[in-house]
Amino acid sequence: MARRAALISQERDRTPFLLLLDGGDALFSDQPPTEQSKGALIIEAMNLMGYDAMALGEGDLRLGKSALQRRMEEAAFPILSANVRLSESGDLFAPAYAILQLDGRSVGIIGLTGFASEPLPEFEISDPLAAARQVVPEVAEQADTVIILSHLGWARNADLAGLSSAVDLIIGGGAQAPGQQPYRAGVTGTYVAQAELPRPGRAGRVVGRWALTLNADGNTVSQEWRAVSLGPEFADDPAMAAVLQEYAVQ
Repeated sequence: MARRAALISQERDRTPFLLLLDGGDALFSDQPPTEQSKGALIIEAMNLMGYDAMALGEGDLRLGKSALQRRMEEAAFPILSANVRLSESGDLFAPAYAILQLDGRSVGIIGLTGFASEPLPEFEISDPLAAARQVVPEVAEQADTVIILSHLGWARNADLAGLSSAVDLIIGGGAQAPGQQPYRAGVTGTYVAQAELPRPGRAGRVVGRWALTLNADGNTVSQEWRAVSLGPEFADDPAMAAVLQEYAVQ
């Protein structure tokens, strides 16, 4: 994580027009000290790196309602899901979307959560594609650019990409097919890229960097995606290293 912070700092030096996003399942882990802090370490680290938004992954729901609400209050960025509801009331647990400002442009960020593989009594996860059909037009009316943070996995993201030409970009988390590369849906023109699939002891070793060039009308004229491996050429960010050390000794 300290190397990731160093990379992000470098990117901020290159351009002020940077959005830092997460596709979900960032908060829950069976690895200490993330497990012991119930995701508080991750939120503090993401705040320090200046994240702009993240999707709520189905794995994050394993923290439970109370712990997740505390993490959402601590976060300096929105944690989003358009299809997770509280079982007790039927209300959305998190905001469905957020409208951000970037270089004078409005960017709508929508969160979608995948289906859980285990019972989650406090939550109900509704059909993410149905939720997207409902919320995308609402967001498109308010935003110049629409991005979906989806924890649905590669196959469902392909379905999602064919939903609406109003969606410019889908950043996917969750299951992926080996060797899949970012692509552009032929009918809608929506770009799709998959985040790194976390593995025990390997999560956060790769950061996806997507550079988009827009014209005056907001249309994409060029794009470049690459996965950046955080090797030893990235020195640890001192501030992040201090945060990690603080949690390690608690």
